[in-house]
Amino acid sequence: MKKKEGKEFSVKWAEWVLNHKLLVTIGVLLIVAAAGSGMARLTMSSDYRYFFKEGNEQRLAFDQLQKIYTKDDTAIVAIQAPEGDVFNPKTLALVQEFTDAAWQAPYSYRVDSITNFQNTVATEDELVVRDLFREGDVLDQAQLDYIRNTALNEPLLAGQLVSTDGKATAINVRFNLPGKTPFEVSEVATYIRELAASFQKDYPEHQFRFSGIIMMNNAFNEAGLKDMMTLTPLMYLVLIGITVFFLKSFFGTLATLAVLFLSVIAGMGIGGYLGIPITPPSAIAPTVILTLAIADSVHVLKSIFFLMGRGVAKREAIIEGVRVNFQPVFLTSLTTAIGFLALNSADTPPLHDLGNLTAVGVGFAFLFSVTILPVMISVLPIKVKQVGFVDESKRWSGKLSQFVHINRFPVLIVTMLGAIALFFQVPNIRLNDQFVRYFSEELEFRQHSDWIIDNMAGIYQVEFHLQSSGPQGLTDPEFLKTVDDFVNMYREIPEVTHVNSITDTFKRLNKNMHGDDALYYALPEQSDLASQYLLLYEMSLPYGLDLNNQIDIDKSSTRVIVTFTDVDTNKMIEIGKAGEDWLKANAPEYMHTIATSPTVMFSRITHNNVKSMFWGTLLAFGLITLTLIVALRSIKYGLISLFPNLIPAGMALGVWSLGIGQAGFAISVVASVTLGVVVDDTVHFLTKYVRAKREKELQAVEAIRDSFANVGSALVATSTILVAGFGVMMMSTFKMNWVLGALSAMTIALALFIDFSFLPALLSIVDNDKKAAKKA
Repeated sequence: MKKKEGKEFSVKWAEWVLNHKLLVTIGVLLIVAAAGSGMARLTMSSDYRYFFKEGNEQRLAFDQLQKIYTKDDTAIVAIQAPEGDVFNPKTLALVQEFTDAAWQAPYSYRVDSITNFQNTVATEDELVVRDLFREGDVLDQAQLDYIRNTALNEPLLAGQLVSTDGKATAINVRFNLPGKTPFEVSEVATYIRELAASFQKDYPEHQFRFSGIIMMNNAFNEAGLKDMMTLTPLMYLVLIGITVFFLKSFFGTLATLAVLFLSVIAGMGIGGYLGIPITPPSAIAPTVILTLAIADSVHVLKSIFFLMGRGVAKREAIIEGVRVNFQPVFLTSLTTAIGFLALNSADTPPLHDLGNLTAVGVGFAFLFSVTILPVMISVLPIKVKQVGFVDESKRWSGKLSQFVHINRFPVLIVTMLGAIALFFQVPNIRLNDQFVRYFSEELEFRQHSDWIIDNMAGIYQVEFHLQSSGPQGLTDPEFLKTVDDFVNMYREIPEVTHVNSITDTFKRLNKNMHGDDALYYALPEQSDLASQYLLLYEMSLPYGLDLNNQIDIDKSSTRVIVTFTDVDTNKMIEIGKAGEDWLKANAPEYMHTIATSPTVMFSRITHNNVKSMFWGTLLAFGLITLTLIVALRSIKYGLISLFPNLIPAGMALGVWSLGIGQAGFAISVVASVTLGVVVDDTVHFLTKYVRAKREKELQAVEAIRDSFANVGSALVATSTILVAGFGVMMMSTFKMNWVLGALSAMTIALALFIDFSFLPALLSIVDNDKKAAKKA
C-alpha cells in the first residue's frame, strides 16, 4: 500500500468535528434557524401564467389580447337539469336567480347566462333589446318554446351557454383580480362553491359543476397543498421503514431523520428568502430533498457500521467512514445540484423553482451529513453486531463481481443491444399537454371539467385578434366578410364545437331591422348601416353587458374565440395553425395576432421545454463529466462515466414509450433531474474502484470486487430508497409530478442495473491485466 504524506483533509475534518461537538451542534442549529425562518415568506402561486416566462411568445400574444379586450379570468358554473331539459320554469328561475347573485361575487364584472342574454326583436320600426328571461315573465308553454327556440338557434348561446340538446346550461362569471394578495383566487372559488351550495338547498334536484380559469388556478393551489400535506408525511414513513431495514439501527435511523428534517427546513427557508412561490411542481421539493438527502447519510452510516461490525472503535470508524465517503458524497451532492440547477434553462418557471429548492436542500444535506451526523453517531448509544472475518467472495457482491468479470463481453454486448433497442423507441413518445388532465381524477376540477367537455362545448379554446384598416374599420363590409369567412372556415372543422364572433350579432341585427325576416340574416352591405346597427344596439345594452369582450374601444378590431372538443396537444396546435395559415393566405391586408389562449400556451409547453432543456441538460452533462474527470484525476474514468450516466434515462424513456406511449412537459426535464441522481451510483462505484487501484494497488478484477464489497450494499440501499422516494411522487394529484416520479424511479432502478453490470464489465475490459486477472 502506498504511503500517504500527512492526513487527508477529510480526516482532519472528521477529527475537528468530533473534537468540537458542542460548537458544531450550535453552529448547525443556528444555520437552520436562520435559513428556516425564511419559510414564513413562502407564498402560494395560483396563476397559471406563472407556468410561462414573461417572454413566452404565446403568453405575450395573450397578454396583448387581454389588454385590448376585457380580461377573461372566468368561473363556469354548469347546471344540469333534473329531467334532461333546462327549458322549464324551475330551472330558468334558478339560472336567473344565480345570475343575479353572481354579480355580487368578489371582483366580478360580468355575468352571462341564457336568461340575461340580450335578445333583440323588431317592434314596428324599433329595436327592442331585453333579457331573454327575467323575473316576473309569464312562462306558459308558448313562452318556453320561444326561449328554447331562441337559445338553441342563437350562435352565441348554442353549444356555449346551453348544450345543443338542451340538457344543461352554464353561467359564465368573469373576474378582474387586482393581484394584490395570493388569496384572491381561493376567495373567488370559495364564494362560487358556497353560492352553489346555497342554491342546491332550494333546488336539490339540480346538479352544479365548476370549471374555467379561476377554478383551474384554484386547482393548482389545491393540488400543491394536497401534495405537501400528504406526500411529505408519507415520505417520512416510507424512509423510516426502509432505513431501519437497511441500517438495522434505531439510533442510526434517528440520526438520519434529523439530517433530513434539517435539510428540508433549511432548503425551503432559503426558498422563502428567494421569493420562490409554491406551485404543484415546487410543492414536491420537500419530498425530493428527503429522497436525495437520505442517500448521503446512508453511505456514511453504512461505512461506519461496516467498520464497527469488524471490531473498529466507534471514533475511528466514524473518522474512516467520513474519510472514504467525504469525496464521493461531496461529488454526488455537487452533481445532483448541477442536474437540478439545469432546470433553470426550462421554459417553465415552476421548474426553475423545483430545481433551485432541491439544489439548496441537497447542499445542506451534504453539510449536515459530515457535521451533525458524525456528532450524533458519536454520542448516541449505537451498538453494531460483530461479524468477524467475512469472505467477500462468498457474499452476493463477490459472486456478482466474479460473474460480471468472467462474462464481461457478453454482459457488455447484451446490455448495449438492449439499451440501443430501447433508445429507438424514444421518438415514438407522443407529447400531450391537455391542461385539464394535469390533475388527478380525484380532484373536483378534473371531474367537473371532464363532464363539461363531454356534455357542453368544452373549455379548450383558441383566440384571435383581428385588426381592420383603422378606427371604425370594424363596420367595413369587406372586413366583416373576411371575419365571417374566417369563422365559417373554423365551423367546418369537425372538432370545433363553437365559434364566438361579432359577425353573428351583425347578422341578427340586420334581420331584426328588416322586420325579423329570416332572409335578411346576413351581414349589412353598407358600412354606415352596420355602424348604425352597432350604435343602436350598444346604447340599448345594460351596464356590464357591453361588447368590450368582443370589440375594442375605437371599433377597429374584433376578437374571435374558437372552442373545440377534447383533443390532444398536436390537434390543438393544428387547429390554431389552421387559423394562422388562413389569415396569411386570405387576409394579408389585416393585422392579426398568432393563435393564443391558455389552451395554446399549455399545448406548446412541452415543445418549448424540450428545446430549452436540451441545451441545459447538455451543459449539465458536460459539467458533471468535467467534475468527475477532475475529482478522479483521470480523463479515462471521467469518459467511462459517460455511459452509465446516459444509458439509464434513455432506457427508461424507451420503456415508457412501449408501456405508456405519451407524456407531458415533465418528460422534458427527466434527463436533467435523473442525470444528477443516477451519477451518484457511478461516483460511489468509481471512487471506490479508483481508491482500490491507487491506495491498495489492486488490479482491475480485484478492484471491482473490492468496490462491490465496500459500496455494493450501500448502492442497493440508496437506490431502493430513491426508487421508493420517487415512487411516492406517483401518488401526487398533479400529473407532472406523477410522470416525473415514475420515470425517475424507473431510471434509478435501471441505473443500479447498469452500474452492477455494464460499468464493471467495461472497467474489466478497459483495465484488464490478463496475468493478474488469471491469478485473481
